[in-house]
Order: sequence, then structure tokens, then C-alpha cells
Amino acid sequence: MTRAFCFLDLETTGLNLQTAQILEVACILTDFHGLNEFGNVHSYVHYEDVTFDPFIVNMHTENGLWDAMNNWMLNGEKGNARPLPQISYVDTLLADWIGNLKAVYNLDHIEMAGSTIGQFDMQLCNRDFPHFMKHLHHRVFDVRSLKTLAEMTHNDVPEIIVEPKHRAMSDCQSELKYARQFLRPMWETSSYAEHVEKIL
Repeated sequence: MTRAFCFLDLETTGLNLQTAQILEVACILTDFHGLNEFGNVHSYVHYEDVTFDPFIVNMHTENGLWDAMNNWMLNGEKGNARPLPQISYVDTLLADWIGNLKAVYNLDHIEMAGSTIGQFDMQLCNRDFPHFMKHLHHRVFDVRSLKTLAEMTHNDVPEIIVEPKHRAMSDCQSELKYARQFLRPMWETSSYAEHVEKIL
């Protein structure tokens, strides 16, 4: 079995699973043992008219998401305006992307990875990206749990921020850097038994 991780992040219109719409999605596919990147993908997503929470409006104004989406629409091929991609198109885009990388690297077990990924992002993906989700295992790799473990034993766990915050690709990159940082002490030992011996 060849395992891998798909670091994923969504930016949405809110945090209510019943009403939230996806605005932006990004993924980084890595190998299992070294978290070395195989490839990445990013897309904006069309959304229906919705009454936004002022907090969401301000957050996406400050992080540049609204401007980025508007610029993307205005600067299509040959300078022509283009609409934001429909959710079904993005589902196909993601499914084709991960399917191609699965074939190239002979992957047969891919787990979604990110911070508290199973509580919100995974459920939205199950709803809106069903073809993409067929490529992913039901297990998730929660990077937030790694950070909590580090905080249990150290008072100087550094904050890793890739700007702009609360943008899909930069948040994916942050979570990947966190995972590499927290796993480095284990990678530096020759075996798990040796690692356990060092910390007990």
C-alpha cells in the first residue's frame, strides 16, 4: 500500500454547515513518510447570493480574497471577463488532478490532512466535491492534534504563519510546515522505539 496526504483548506461564506458555501479551495498532495510535495491545485468557486456575516466580509477584505476573485473574473483569456467556476466544475477539476497524481505516483491510500479538518472542511467536501472525495480515505490527519501534543510538553511552540492568513493555499502551506516541524524529532531517530526511549 502506497500512502499519501492531501493537505486541504477551504475559505467559505460562513461556518454553518447547512448554509456555508465554498469560495476558495486549495490542496497540496504529499508523500507519506517525508511530506514531500507531489503537486498542488487551487480554484475559486462560484457562490449564490447570500447575506454575509460582517466578520466574514471584513476577513476576506483584509486577506485580499474578494479582490483576487474579482481580478480573476476580469482577467480571463485574451482579456475577456469570465465567471467563477461552478461547484461541479471544481469537483471535476480536483478529481482529475488527484486522479492523475495517484496514477503517476502509484498511490492507493490518500488521507485528507489539515487543522481540525474533519469537523468542517471534510463535511463540506463530502457535500460539494463527491467525485474528488472518492479518491480519499475516510481517515484524516489532524495537524492541530500534533500542535496540541507539542504544547503539552513545551512552552515555546512557534507560530507558523504563511501570508495572507485565511487564504486557502497559504493556510495549506502553513499546516504542511507545522506537520513537518512537529514530526522532525521523530524523523531524526532511526526507529519509533528509539524515539519513545528518548522521550520516556
